[in-house]
Order: sequence, then structure tokens, then C-alpha cells
Amino acid sequence: MNLQLDQASAARVSFPDCAVMRFDLAQQQLSITTDGVFIEGRGFSGAPCEICLFTDSRITARTYDMVDWRETEPAQAKLGDICEWDVDGADLRVRGFSTVSGYWTEVVIPHFSGKLDVAN
Repeated sequence: MNLQLDQASAARVSFPDCAVMRFDLAQQQLSITTDGVFIEGRGFSGAPCEICLFTDSRITARTYDMVDWRETEPAQAKLGDICEWDVDGADLRVRGFSTVSGYWTEVVIPHFSGKLDVAN
């Protein structure tokens, strides 16, 4: 199954109880592999899901260290799970716990587009 991701279609996607197997963040691209995905409530559990998100702007990441939010380097923003996948206007906010720092981390992809592929 293939899905082009824009604001409307991305709002239908979630990742409850899906492990993140890969989380690669660059300035203008985020690539994620999970072991499943839910699209409009329909689960694809155990089916590898590849997500590739793009932006013409700069992707930012920040970590909450129990006191303040601090901007963080992309290498520190690797998420072990996707607890929140939130379309906020033209932006996508992906939140979860960093596998590097262990802190709550938010990645913001402004004016995003992308694609999602699920192996059947």
C-alpha cells in the first residue's frame, strides 16, 4: 500500500504500539521505518512501514530535559517510538522519547510532503 502524505492524509496516520526500527533525520528530510502503522484505524501490524518526509525549509528538533525545551542536534533526535504524530496547520510534529538522551523529543517538519509505503 502506498500513500502520498500531505496535511489531510497524514492526519489519518498513527503508530500505536509500533516500534521504530530506523529514524534518520537530515536538514530537509526525515526517513522512518516502523514495524507497523494504523491508517484511519485500520492496522497493519508486523508489516514494515517506510515513511519519507521532505520540506523546503529546515527540520528542527528539540528536547524537554525536565526543566526547559532545548534545540537539539538531529543525531540526538532519534526516536524509539512515535507517541504523537500531529498535523499542525502546514507542519507535522512527531514526538516520542529519544533513544540517545531518553528525553521527550519533538521533531517539526514545516510545510511537509512525503510518502508512506507498507509492505503487504
